[in-house]
Amino acid sequence: MISIKEAGTNLRYNTQAVSTIGVQDESRGGNMEHRLSKRVQGKLGLLVYKRGMPVATGQIRDASKRGLFIATDYTDVQLNQTVELEFRFPDTQEKRFRRLKAHVVRKSDRGLGVDFEGVENDSFTISSLINWLKNHHMPVNYFPARRKQA
Repeated sequence: MISIKEAGTNLRYNTQAVSTIGVQDESRGGNMEHRLSKRVQGKLGLLVYKRGMPVATGQIRDASKRGLFIATDYTDVQLNQTVELEFRFPDTQEKRFRRLKAHVVRKSDRGLGVDFEGVENDSFTISSLINWLKNHHMPVNYFPARRKQA
């Protein structure tokens, strides 16, 4: 932490506030992000289950210890609804599928934001997923370039 005496009178500096809600980080667009853990970008296909039945396919686009963003066109889900996510690491010898439970906390035309808080999950599975995404990082293009109109 910088004291006012150390900062000087003409020095401009950025600050980052940490609260019990999370880290507030002002992004270029002026939006405030509230995160308790760092996101890891990547791509990994999955199935979305609702009430034990597979209902959609999707692709993990980023993950943290707290949750995921899933690119999908599936919209028949409510906020706070519990879903199960099934995935497999494609390049490993292990062919077993892994499952995580999550609550839907955000819906958009690009996909679903889900949170692991408040549901029973194996922390090893979450850590394995984050490590796999880190080691198999591929650039993620959330907003494809639009062609300029002539």
